[in-house]
Amino acid sequence: MNSERTRIFIVFIILLVMIAGIIAVRRSRKTEVSRPATEETVQTEQEEKNVTAEKYLMLLSSSKTSYQTDENIEVSVDFKAPGKRIFGSDIVLLYDPVFLSTETTNISSGDFFTSFPRKTVDPKNGIVKISAYQGQDTELNNDGINIVKINFTALKSGETEVGFSFVKGKTNTSTLVEAESSENILENVQNLKINID
Repeated sequence: MNSERTRIFIVFIILLVMIAGIIAVRRSRKTEVSRPATEETVQTEQEEKNVTAEKYLMLLSSSKTSYQTDENIEVSVDFKAPGKRIFGSDIVLLYDPVFLSTETTNISSGDFFTSFPRKTVDPKNGIVKISAYQGQDTELNNDGINIVKINFTALKSGETEVGFSFVKGKTNTSTLVEAESSENILENVQNLKINID
């Protein structure tokens, strides 16, 4: 009888030690995860994110940020891909048709790509789709390269935005296709806010 109680007691002690060990391991993992980052590590992580985000970039720009109703707004669609050769690009832009209007004839091609098989505008839903191929066979520096310029007309007072439809790594949104790998290397986009007085 005593030997059975001793065995049960030993098993009970072993279980308690194991449970205490599991709890200690979990607490130490939580401490590592929740340990506050130092200012230096936060700054380094932010710098790394910025470098990555800005390396292969597509951006929108205009000559100014504030326009009058009925004024023409020329929006430039540019990209940066330092150290890469770019074969093609798909651009999907979204705009609010309450504030802006445009049509296919308002899209003018830049000099980098030689083929533009698709230039469409859906004025009802505010969508512009452009495909450009056969880019210049040259390794690019950090300068911005113009793909197209689009003329919009300001319709109504207020604040609006022209922006890319973009999801990193997806090929059914805006893309930047590297010539060597035929992969979409676009990492980030920069939209354009517009004020209409």
